[in-house]
Amino acid sequence: MGGLQLAMLLGLFFLSGAAALIYEVLWLKELGRLFGVTAHAAAMTLAVFFLGLAAGGWVWGTRSARARNPLRTYGLLELANRIGNRFSKFPLRTTFSGAWRRPS
Repeated sequence: MGGLQLAMLLGLFFLSGAAALIYEVLWLKELGRLFGVTAHAAAMTLAVFFLGLAAGGWVWGTRSARARNPLRTYGLLELANRIGNRFSKFPLRTTFSGAWRRPS
């Protein structure tokens, strides 16, 4: 792998991590509205985030060693993650619509 390809790969890994942090902050804000207390929202966000990391490591830890093209597998997992994130707020907003608003 050449220097340019390695730099591009590292840049994509950086952008992937930045997107994950942005999603985490967005979920923290959304759950803060739902719970009304930021501490509960932070605890829930971190718990689910670490649960996802643990479950992903457990499921894909052994499978990644058997992948013929690990970078392609990672790319497909990132794509599936982005598609899932696109639709993940819909159930939360429809289920709890107005739950954090005080009646006027």
